[in-house]
Amino acid sequence: MFNLTRIFFFVLIVSASLGRVVAQDAEKTYVFSLLLLSDRPLADGDHAMGGVNLSFLTEAEVYQVALERNTLSRKFQYKGGSEIGFFRDAAQARAETGGQAVFTVELGTPGEKVIIVSDTSGKGMSANVLDVSRSTFPENTLRVLNFSNQVTFAKVDDSTAEIQPNEMHDYSLDGRSPRSVFAFELAIAAIDEGETYLLEKRRMTAKQGGRKMILVHNQRQNFNRLTYKVFDIKPQAEVKNVSDRDLKSVDTSKYYRLNNEE
Repeated sequence: MFNLTRIFFFVLIVSASLGRVVAQDAEKTYVFSLLLLSDRPLADGDHAMGGVNLSFLTEAEVYQVALERNTLSRKFQYKGGSEIGFFRDAAQARAETGGQAVFTVELGTPGEKVIIVSDTSGKGMSANVLDVSRSTFPENTLRVLNFSNQVTFAKVDDSTAEIQPNEMHDYSLDGRSPRSVFAFELAIAAIDEGETYLLEKRRMTAKQGGRKMILVHNQRQNFNRLTYKVFDIKPQAEVKNVSDRDLKSVDTSKYYRLNNEE
């Protein structure tokens, strides 16, 4: 009887511990923005800018993100497990049995994230997560992320780095100038089948205490050449979830008419 009692209490302790672990996992808090990269040409019925409306569920509420192509969305907050799903509409997100998610993504440790959504013709949507918490992406930092299939080289003033596909490099901008807004020299090159070509060479400005991200990726119309986009990762103020309005569909025929008239 004594041994059975000890076993019974041991099971209770283990069960309680597991319960606390599950509860802690369910209480993780994230702040995230979405960025859509798409190679699909704009077609009739598509949303403006080739974007998409996506919904997610947090704390029993559904919120909509109006995601425009090549644009960083505003910030949203998510509380729950480390995996989040995005759905085409609110009804699927609310489905008790679990609607069919367009994609799910593992967020990892709590913090601030950028979810890079790839919409590829014939393959649908997939996502990668970039941690932009201040502990991993501090102030006065320029981050160059190579999201292409080519080796790239990035030079910031006198500092040069070779960046392999799906890797990144951070450049410290600390101490470059006492001014609140300052300039630096940026150059980006890439290698395509042994040929090195210059992607960009320009002066760029940054703010003291700011964080800037450059995303290098394949061009939509010419996959053998790269392009890039620049985003400012703004300070994380208090984030309150409010659904975006629907993106409106567009009639692409008017663009064709305008092009033909020129």
